[in-house]
Amino acid sequence: MNALGVDYTTFQPKALTAAILTLIAAWIASFLVFLLRSNRGSLEFELLGLKFKVAVTVVIASFKKNSTMLDVVRKCGIPDKHAGSGIYIFVYYMNDCSTVTVGTPDLKRLGIRHVKQNKTTVLFNNW
Repeated sequence: MNALGVDYTTFQPKALTAAILTLIAAWIASFLVFLLRSNRGSLEFELLGLKFKVAVTVVIASFKKNSTMLDVVRKCGIPDKHAGSGIYIFVYYMNDCSTVTVGTPDLKRLGIRHVKQNKTTVLFNNW
């Protein structure tokens, strides 16, 4: 132990490496969320000569079981339309002419669906 009270004998480089990789992954995820928020739908970009295509499902996959409508708005922006009657149904229009709908009875429980060419895919459901 040195004068500052740091014990160098317990230093764990693997734990530090894992923490740094976690921070880098979180930064990349937040960067992609920012780009998706501004481009609505799928996003294509080139980085270091590699082409990437990221879909809105990447953002939806980041939601947890206890996510609320406020979390959706924070990550995806304000919805384009409110279409609900009885429950809240918020609609996001994508660049590829598809829609993502978020249904919620109380703004706390969510059901998120992607509709493209009359085919509906459930992306998230916590109620």
